[in-house]
Amino acid sequence: MSLRVIVAVAALAGVLIAVPAQADTKDDLDAAREELASKQAELDALTLQWQQTETAYAQAQGTPDIRELKLRDWEPRPMIARQVTKIDKPAVDQPQHGVRVAFFFDVEGHSVEVVELI
Repeated sequence: MSLRVIVAVAALAGVLIAVPAQADTKDDLDAAREELASKQAELDALTLQWQQTETAYAQAQGTPDIRELKLRDWEPRPMIARQVTKIDKPAVDQPQHGVRVAFFFDVEGHSVEVVELI
């Protein structure tokens, strides 16, 4: 469908450029104007058909209108895949230091300390 519109527009552009250049007399110029009006009407009809097709396609796709999207529908997704590590012992509060501390072992068996401010 789009290829037809492009070909029609290219043909119309060729007519628009070539026809007035060949007009030597008043009769030729009048004929060229009539042909131009005819081609313009044809182009308008093709443009309308293309717009209707695009509208029908968008409706068939079911694309939501941006105004209908709600912030509560949005779910953040991490950009990087991450591995969740299970912590065997619960975190211990250490109020004297103002932190909560937990330990876990990574995939190589190293003990890793996790500290959170409280």
